[in-house]
Amino acid sequence: MADFEITLNVNGLDELEQTLVAGGKKASVKFLRKIEKKVAQIPLDAMRETIPVASQAYRRGDHDGGSIWIEPGTVMESLRISSQTKGDQLTTHVGPNKDENYVGRFLEFGTEKMPATHWMDQAWEMSKDAMLEAYVDITTELLNDMAAEAK
Repeated sequence: MADFEITLNVNGLDELEQTLVAGGKKASVKFLRKIEKKVAQIPLDAMRETIPVASQAYRRGDHDGGSIWIEPGTVMESLRISSQTKGDQLTTHVGPNKDENYVGRFLEFGTEKMPATHWMDQAWEMSKDAMLEAYVDITTELLNDMAAEAK
């Protein structure tokens, strides 16, 4: 994955923190999930554009020593947004589900017999500016809504 740095100056974080603390954990998680829905959709859409799709079904070994047939597009169909709240942290995952993540990493990084495609890296590069813009837009919108409700 490419390293990058984003610097964002935001005014009013103290007020935001006070508002979210006053609203409680439920309000804070609701606020973050609204941001997550809009922002996480951007790299998900980009991944759907960049993921390589097999032209025919292929065999993949299973955990019992046998093999199963995998249909073309299975990894792409498994792409999703999932999130987990643990304590005071909300973690968002964007990419293949856990069953298809195994194949997704080979498509990304390659193997000794298959070249790397870097499809997730390409998706990230395509979407990082739009994600930041969406984050700023939705956060501003939500803060304005909260300010209007407070009046």
